[in-house]
Amino acid sequence: MRVIEVKEVEIDKIRVPEWNRRTIVSDQEVNEIASSIKSNILIEPVVVRKLDDGGYELISGFMRFNALKSLGRETIEAKIIECSDEEGLTISLDENLKRSNMHPFDIAKKIEYMYRSLGLSVREIGRRLNRDESWVSMMLSIGSLCDEVKKILAPKVRDIPTLYEISRLKDPKGQELASRIIAEHNLSRPMASKLVKEIMEKGYEAVEREYNRILEESKDMGGRGLYDSEEFNMLNASNKSKALMEAQDYRTCDICGERRPKEDVKFIAICRDKHDAFHDMIKLYRKYGSENGDERMMYVLEIANITKGLDIEELREYAEKAKVHRAES
Repeated sequence: MRVIEVKEVEIDKIRVPEWNRRTIVSDQEVNEIASSIKSNILIEPVVVRKLDDGGYELISGFMRFNALKSLGRETIEAKIIECSDEEGLTISLDENLKRSNMHPFDIAKKIEYMYRSLGLSVREIGRRLNRDESWVSMMLSIGSLCDEVKKILAPKVRDIPTLYEISRLKDPKGQELASRIIAEHNLSRPMASKLVKEIMEKGYEAVEREYNRILEESKDMGGRGLYDSEEFNMLNASNKSKALMEAQDYRTCDICGERRPKEDVKFIAICRDKHDAFHDMIKLYRKYGSENGDERMMYVLEIANITKGLDIEELREYAEKAKVHRAES
């Protein structure tokens, strides 16, 4: 690579190669760069190389290039270099890897281009980028995800290990199902890995049927988690679906498991006609909770634990909710 000169170049003469186009262009980032330019804050020149027809190819500085275009500028300061295709991609990727806001799909696209179009080996790409071979292989797998999956994931998922987990599914339909569930419910990395394993073991059709069944049932499960079944115990309480949050007409009794109108299921989700004793204890707690309140509540929880076998940590969460409910009453 050799630097020829730094000078103002007409923006219209600069072409952006396909491998250098972003999957998602952040309007916020473009606007921040544009504001810096307006404030006369020093912006590093973009890097280009000269083409045989007199035009230029953009090597690095995609967001700066777009920011200046958005301001209606006709020229941009550019560092003109002489380099091979391999050197140009290495320079571009080296800059990208230093920026935390670069989407993994965009990094994967450039690595895939180096591997498939330029014929560089995994080892050679790793050497050029100062990365190990396993990381390069992971990015190649991510780059191989089908276009529909990338469209679903690009706005919501940036975690490289999660994207790699999805790429382990070789069937595009399996990838799409996993992507929809992970993006819709903001699954954590361990939850995403569990979902992928489910699809690998059972097949995407079986998993999709089960998912749709639970999604439909959740509309009548006010206050309960979407994945309460053993097969889909993947979502935290904070990641409930919109359908679940909107299900306000019915709740499920924690003791007998029956669905009841919400006015019949109060406090710790216990229906009245079958479990009057529980409601009596709750009334005592609410009336005398300031004295030995924790002791009374633990008595309620112990009976509930024997009755239903709920996890003690979950019961303690109910206890905390009960205290808040009492304080607000």
